[in-house]
Amino acid sequence: YCSAPPVSAEVTFVPFPWYKAFHRSQHSFDIGDHPVKPVHSLLKIAVAWTQLSAGTSVSFLEDVDTPLPHLEVKWLPSLRSYLKHIHGYFELDETFVQPLQRLDDSYIMDHIINSQRFSPSKLHLLNCCRKYLQVTTISDITLPDGIRLEPNFELGNHSPTSPKCGLHWFYQERPPDDAWKLWQRANCLWSDEHGTLTTPLGAWLFPPSQQRMKWPFYYDSVTDSLYAHDEGSNYRSYFVNPNRQTQTPINSFVLDSLPDTASPVTVSQIQDRWQHDQAILPILQQPPLQ
Repeated sequence: YCSAPPVSAEVTFVPFPWYKAFHRSQHSFDIGDHPVKPVHSLLKIAVAWTQLSAGTSVSFLEDVDTPLPHLEVKWLPSLRSYLKHIHGYFELDETFVQPLQRLDDSYIMDHIINSQRFSPSKLHLLNCCRKYLQVTTISDITLPDGIRLEPNFELGNHSPTSPKCGLHWFYQERPPDDAWKLWQRANCLWSDEHGTLTTPLGAWLFPPSQQRMKWPFYYDSVTDSLYAHDEGSNYRSYFVNPNRQTQTPINSFVLDSLPDTASPVTVSQIQDRWQHDQAILPILQQPPLQ
């Protein structure tokens, strides 16, 4: 919905059907009422991808005052500039803002933008790093213990031990080395020189099936089982002994889905077995409303 009143017809850079809607007699409109449904769908797709590119905690059409020079699309930022000009904004029924994943989680681009330490060109490079890693919030780049940054992501690398995003994402080539030096500077906004978060993360807000990132290992304290990613969406289950080590692989079996009580965990190799970290954070039964 548009919070601003209709305006004159002099403005020509707002694309159809937004431009047409500004000339209605009412002060609000629903973009879903366009008679051509494919137009409605394409608008929602465009807004969703632009919001994913923005990486912020508030819809880019609701907060029109915060500069977002890292957005690469043209016409939606043009609309955003127009809304700022008329002191208006949109309240969307679906904002496409990615949800926080853990208690005390926060948005990477919010930290970077609010720091005011980076020029528009550097913001663009940092966002390219973020899109290459396919991450949105601090929890996406943090180990399951909620304390330390994922070391491969710090260096701008994907690894078999790193989490993988389960969303459709942009195709982003790996930025140059200078961009990753900038990324490491940005990491200092939320962690110290050792990669320890200044604000540790708390419990998970969603079960594995609803989490944005897919981790190579999960642990379920209810069944005392460790789940290791196998192939596709399958996980292999291992029973864990009192020393937090897996039993022999002979006792393992494959699951096509994880139990809701399982949480991501970091493991280390000990001879022919895995041992998981002791810090296992639970999943909240009722995530707080955002």
